[in-house]
Amino acid sequence: MKDILFICLLLAAAISPEPAFASSICDSPTSRKVLQSVTTDPANTLTEKLLSDLIGDRPITFIGEAHYNTDTNALKKIIETFAKSRPKSCVAFEFAQTNDSYLSVITKIRNGLPKIREQAQAAERSEADRKALLDYAKSYEMYVSYFGPLADKAEQLNLATKAVDHVDHPFKARKSMDERNHAMAENLAALLASNACDSVLFIVGKAHIAPTFEATTGVQSLLETKFNINSISFNAQMTNETIRDFRGLTFPTCAAPSVAKAMIVKSALLDPALELMPLLEGSPRWVDFDYTILLPSSAP
Repeated sequence: MKDILFICLLLAAAISPEPAFASSICDSPTSRKVLQSVTTDPANTLTEKLLSDLIGDRPITFIGEAHYNTDTNALKKIIETFAKSRPKSCVAFEFAQTNDSYLSVITKIRNGLPKIREQAQAAERSEADRKALLDYAKSYEMYVSYFGPLADKAEQLNLATKAVDHVDHPFKARKSMDERNHAMAENLAALLASNACDSVLFIVGKAHIAPTFEATTGVQSLLETKFNINSISFNAQMTNETIRDFRGLTFPTCAAPSVAKAMIVKSALLDPALELMPLLEGSPRWVDFDYTILLPSSAP
């Protein structure tokens, strides 16, 4: 029933002049005007100096991304730009907390995938078991292909890689967004307290920063209220971003103005009702982030 309702909402949005839920870029001439103005000013181009000036002395920087949609080359460029002024930083990722480096976890998954595929083909396997193993391998293949290059880039820049999600999620027990957000905040605070790194660049799904229907409080807010840690958040936004939701449906967001280079926009300049995913109820908003980094549709 929920699937039917969701499809009906999509169809209604396609034929109605009004957005299905709240404001999108296409429905906000003021925001489009701001974006056009900001993105045509070279002073807003993503550079080491601009990024460093905006971050200041904040120990944690959030980069909100859309899993499998945000271009990995664009994210690698952000890591590289960040590292130039903060060479003793850690890069944190949304994966079950462990004492091992995140890169070592990614490497183990990479090395284990061929074995899983081999096991799936064993003669004694039932068809159901074979399909389950192949689906498992496929999902982690996608995960490694997206996050692996980011961990590799951090390693090339001599930045430590850390996993900071809830220690039990998802392998021992699936945890709610709120539980995971609290765990991430605690793990980030502990990482700073350990002096393992001077500052942290946390690459994490946008919904963990912005309050949504799944979580009442984002990690950035928890760091400030529970640990008195000041941070800054950036929404990494592809100008042609496509959203794939948990039902497997794929649809484009209302596109932002295209850019040739990554540009930084102060979110407070935009319409406060502006939603990142206007066809998803409880969508994160642009103003849930301190800044947006508009990324070229095909990053160099």
